[in-house]
Formats: sequence, structure tokens, C-alpha cells
Amino acid sequence: MFRNIEVKPVFPFIVFILLSIQVNAQFTITESFKGNASNDIIIGDGAYLTSGVADPVNDGWLRLTEDVGNRKGFAYVNKSFPSTLGVLVDFEYIMWRSRNDSNNGADGIGVFLFDGTVEPQDFNLGGYGGSLGYAPNTNAGTQQGVTGGYVGIGLDSYGNFGNNNEGRIGRIAMDGNNAAEVPNTVVLRGPTTNSSSTTNRFLAGAKIGDRSGTANTIRARNEIDYNTVRSIRPDYSTFYRRIQIEIIPLGGSAGYEIIVRWTKTYDGNFTQLITYTTSDVPPNLLKLGFAASTGGSFNFHEIRNVLVTTPGNLRVIKKTDKSTLRSIDVGNNENEISYNIEIVNDTDGALENIQFEDKLTDGEGNVLDPSVFEITNITAEGFLAGTSLPVNSSINEFTGSLNLSANSAGIIKVSGRLKEVPAGNIVTNVVSALPTDISDEDLGNNTSVVNTPVIAEGIDMVVNKTVDQSCLDSTNGNRFTLEVTNLGSNNLNYSSTNQVVVTETLPPGATIVNPSNSGWSYTNTGSTYTFTKTGSGVLSSGFSFPKIYYTVNASQGYTNSAVVELRSSSGTNAENIEPPENLGNNEDSIEIIPAPLVPTVTSPVYYCQGEEAQPLTAAANEGFTLRWFLNEGGTGSNIPFTPSTSTPGSTIYYVAQTNGTCESDLAEIEVIVLENPEAGSISGGEEICSGRIPGVITSQSSGSGNGIVSYRWQFSTDGGIIWEEVSGASGESYQPGVVRTSTLFRRITITETNGFQCESQPTNIIAVTTKRCGIISNPMLPSKAQNN
Repeated sequence: MFRNIEVKPVFPFIVFILLSIQVNAQFTITESFKGNASNDIIIGDGAYLTSGVADPVNDGWLRLTEDVGNRKGFAYVNKSFPSTLGVLVDFEYIMWRSRNDSNNGADGIGVFLFDGTVEPQDFNLGGYGGSLGYAPNTNAGTQQGVTGGYVGIGLDSYGNFGNNNEGRIGRIAMDGNNAAEVPNTVVLRGPTTNSSSTTNRFLAGAKIGDRSGTANTIRARNEIDYNTVRSIRPDYSTFYRRIQIEIIPLGGSAGYEIIVRWTKTYDGNFTQLITYTTSDVPPNLLKLGFAASTGGSFNFHEIRNVLVTTPGNLRVIKKTDKSTLRSIDVGNNENEISYNIEIVNDTDGALENIQFEDKLTDGEGNVLDPSVFEITNITAEGFLAGTSLPVNSSINEFTGSLNLSANSAGIIKVSGRLKEVPAGNIVTNVVSALPTDISDEDLGNNTSVVNTPVIAEGIDMVVNKTVDQSCLDSTNGNRFTLEVTNLGSNNLNYSSTNQVVVTETLPPGATIVNPSNSGWSYTNTGSTYTFTKTGSGVLSSGFSFPKIYYTVNASQGYTNSAVVELRSSSGTNAENIEPPENLGNNEDSIEIIPAPLVPTVTSPVYYCQGEEAQPLTAAANEGFTLRWFLNEGGTGSNIPFTPSTSTPGSTIYYVAQTNGTCESDLAEIEVIVLENPEAGSISGGEEICSGRIPGVITSQSSGSGNGIVSYRWQFSTDGGIIWEEVSGASGESYQPGVVRTSTLFRRITITETNGFQCESQPTNIIAVTTKRCGIISNPMLPSKAQNN
């Protein structure tokens, strides 16, 4: 009746994506704004990227406003990220002006986190002016704050974001001058609500610098903005501001801590400005945005080097003191560069043997030869004893082992000298730092990349091509942007006898339609399309011509190539007069491929509540890698998520596959956590003679749960140390067979949903004890021996 088995909890088959509460919902978003921004950046009103327009190419900023009165602009990252583990936002900004302003600059920059489920068609800014794009401005007709706003941080140069007029609720304390405006402040405002009396309420603020004098006197001090009028942007050594905003979940009902800190020097330590604890729960998904405006007073408002990531792990951030390089020194060390590498241990424990690697490559990914670039010095500070790093390196790739105390940062500085122009006119520095004694689930912020454009000598024409999507769009076509830049040290004089010509070559069957080519003429012969710069003029070193836009229609994959030439005269046989040593970057190509199919997945996937989960998997095609998503339109991760099974419920998650440029549609998977059944209770038990059959063990209360309910029974003959399965017992009650030794019994409830089973904890234990019952003979009967 009884048989021995190995009793185990029931585990599910392989799962493919993640569950309702994310254990490993890490993410990293980076955007330098130095060149062309990602397609996920939405830029509106008067904001624009300055690369190749107001600044040398790949040395730009996101410019939210010009230094002109009554301007406005915004940008936001249209990729959502989870808030469950907290958020760290890191960026550089500058406010400056090239013309006089009697009120010493305005208005400031608003930085805001808002509900990540808000789609572009539903997004609306708050008011401009003193509301910095986040809060209402009823005087200007804006009754609501930014759509779905969670928290807004005002870098307030003029002093209105922290006051309580124009529909803003609550205010920062006035200065001793009793002016309504409180300039040079950093101010927090809360969530957008449907009530004009509570929306975007004042939370906290920090007054920066000397507070003596009138509001305009305070405004004139170089704190939030730079107040010396100049024709070119101040460099990092003149005015530098870097902001960090951190949101940390405190757990339970303790709320969320919002921290704002900044540094005023390129390689300096951060100073904490605001620490505020809020009970406002953030949306599960967030997006990041920036806005700025001017009024009667004005500034340039500019942003660059944005990082959004998960706090609480190891991360690395690399910066450089040079925007461009040259291969020769013409008087200001133009061929020398210094990299500042921050290694941050954002955990509560010291880390040892962090594996560090630094590598310098050209535009094609090849490690730079020492004849092209020479490392001259390596220094480190802030690390624990036992750290191992070279003080120099004869090659442009070196490694080290770092030890770092808890909640601290170490700095590595690498200096070098460029000797020749590298392939692609760019020096790329890639640094990584990987822990060995913890499991760092967010490897996205363990690598940092800095690209520094190199100015060649003489004239150097470069063509750069981008596309709205690298997957073939056979219905609407693929929209291309073509940019021609002079990356030479000399200005380019162009004319009808010094022509700049771009030639596009397409495969048969592909055609260009809807070109937008202001400043360029356009002709085609067969599959060859030619754009020629019209007129005459000067293209300065580091700057670009107006961009060319066009759509390519094709029914199958193709490679789109563009070549730029500087021709001595018109005609197809005209000579390219660009210096021969600068011809290596005159061509750029993009491959367009059909979108891959979605990855192979299984859905739905079941778990029992509390069951241990493994990292998720799916099947990708050969040559493709998987990208994991918490939601449609969210931030993808190359690292599979590990689900939590603590809470019952059903959630949809997503996975795609990509070749690095072309990404498939999302495969949708439903992950279901089943609630464990209730065991119920049993009754019975007695003392019997060994070898007898006890009474029925009855169900005092039935087991319960979702799905089909069944039971199994277990017994133990060693006091409950080892439990064995009762073969064939599956009812609510159980009739034991012959019991020869004291035995314990218990019942387990099983629920089955779509073929997947979950089990309850065992019921109470019922004991059947046995005793030895002897045979008593009659002494009056004669023995068989006596009868014989």
C-alpha cells in the first residue's frame, strides 16, 4: 500500500520572460547630444542639436533655447524605464549668453520625470516662463502641468519656479530682500494632478551661493548660469555644471527619497543640494524630459552627456576635456587629450578585484597603433590598497584590478597624444569595469564610450548617412538623412568650379523619392543619384552643409552607399581635388535588411507563488541577439530578466531579436503566477494494536484553490523526519490499511490550471500509534505433551 518516493516541490518547465514584480528591472540610457540624437529623442518647439550647425560636428549640445527673448524648447526620451529599483539621472548643462541682458539671464531649465505610459500624441508640456515647462502657467493660458508629471526639478536662474504665482502651488522662502523672485535656486515640485490646488506642489528647494543684495544682484552671480557676456560658449575650466538626480525607494511605507546633487568642476566631487522624502509613489514606468524658455531676459540653455540608469550597483562614466583633436600641435596642445574615468561603487559593501579595461580605437573599431596615438600617463585616486593599474602603457589597450570601498568613487585619469589622423577621423575610448564578487545585473552601465572627432589637416570632406529605421519598410520606404561635413583644419571655399558632389548608388529596383535637398541640386541616371551643392560660399572647419533628406523605396534588402567629392569643375569626369591623405572617409553605407521574425517563445508560462525562478530565455535566429522589454516602447536590455513569484497575477512582457541595427517586432508572452492552494485540515487518529486497521482519517475542511482540486497523502514512520508517498490515495479522506508501527499522516492539496499544478503546504498531522497486544492462554487446559 505504501511506496518510497523522493518528495520534491513541483517546478515548471522553462520560462521565457519576466513576471509581475521585477527582480532585475535594471536599465541604462545614454545620450551625449554631441552629434545626431537617437530616433527615440523627441525634440520640439525651438530646441535643436547644434552639431555641425552652431558647433563643430560631433561636438554639439542639445540647445533648448537661443539667447533671444521669448523662446522655448523641449526634448524628452521616448523610451520608458522602470522605477521599481530607483532611478539615477546624470547630465551636464550650461546657461550662457552672447548679448547683454539687464536682468542677468532667464529663465532656467526644467528637468522632469513623467509617466512612461504617456505616448507622444498625448504628451503636453506644462507652462513655459517661470514654470520651466513642468508646472502650470495660468497667466500664459496653461492650466495643467506636464502630462503624467511625477517630479520636476527646476534649475532656476531667474527665480520664478519656486514662487507661488501663475498657478504654481507653494513656494520657497523669500530672501531677505523680500522679492517675489528667488534666483539661483534648485527647486523640486511634485506630481501633476487634476486639481489646481494640488498640482505640481512645491516640495523642497535649495538656495545657491551668496544671498545678499537685490534679486538682480543675486542673479548676476555665476551660480546657476554664467553671466559674463561672450561670443563663444565658456569651456569646462571657465564654467562647468553637472547634475545628478536620484530617486530611491525606501521600502514598505517609508516612501521615496529624492536627492539632487551637483558639481561645479569637471573632475570635482558632488555636493548634495536637496534630500527630500516623499510619499508620492512614482508610476511603474517613467520617461525623462527637459524644457527651457526665455522671456524679456534670456540665455542659451543647453544639455549634454545624459545618463539614466539603475542606482545601487557598480557603474563607470568616462569624460574628456577635449571636444576635438588634431594630429599636430599648433600652439594650444590641440593633439593632447585627457580622459577622466569615474568608477562608482553604489553598493553597501566594498568591492575587490574589479576587472578594469581601457581601449582606444579608430572609427573602424581597430585598436590604435602607438604610431597613431600614445598614452603618456595613467593615474588613479580613491581606490583601496591592493589596486593594480599601470602608470603607463606602450599599447592603447590596458587592464587593471580595482578595489573600492562601499558607496564611494575612484578616479582614473588617462592622458595621451595623437600623432596621426585615425581611420574615420575619430578616436573612440571604451572603458569597462566588471565586478567579480557580486552579481551585477545591470551591465549596461559598466561600459562607457567617448568619441572625439579628429580634425585633419587641409580640406577633409566627410559624408555621414543615417536612416529612420534599418529594417526594410516595403510599404512606406526608408527615410535617409545625409550630412556632408568639412572635418579639415582649413575652411572650404565652394563654387561652380570647386564643387561639392554627393553620389548615391542604389541596386536595381530601388528608387529615391521625395528628396528634400535645400541648397543642393538633384539629378539621376538609372540607379545613380547626384546631389550638387549650389551657389558659392565658405564651409568652416568642423561644420556641415544643410542636410539632404530622401526616401528609398525597395521590395527587398539593399545597401545604400554615398560618396562625396570635391571636384575641380563640373561634369562626371571632373577631378577630385581633396588631398589624397584625406580620402579614406569619403564614403558611407547603410545596409537595409528585411525585419527578422519574432523570437520563438512559449506562452503562457506558469509559476506557483513563491517558486524560485531562473533567468528567462527565448530562441533567436543565428546571427541575432535577444532584447528584453518590460513594456512596448520601453528600454531594452541585453540581459534576460529574472522574474519574481511573490505575488499572484498575470502580466504581459516582451522580447525581440536584433542584428544590432534592425530589430524584430516584439514577441508577446503572458506570465502567470498561480496562487498556492489552501491545505484545509484533517481529523482522526487513535491508538491501535499493531497489525490492525485504524479508522478513517477524515477531512475536517476541504482544500481549496483555483482550478481542479485534488489531493495526495503522505506518511512517516520516524516521527516526521522522512515523508513518503501513499500510493493511490487521492481523496479528501483516507482509510489507512494495516498499521504495524506508529505512523504519522498528512494531506497536501493540489490545484491544476491548464495542466500546470501547484501544491499547498501540508495539513495538520494525524498520529496512529500502535501497541503490542499479547495472547493469554488458559492454564487449566492440559498440554499436548502431557496427553501423550
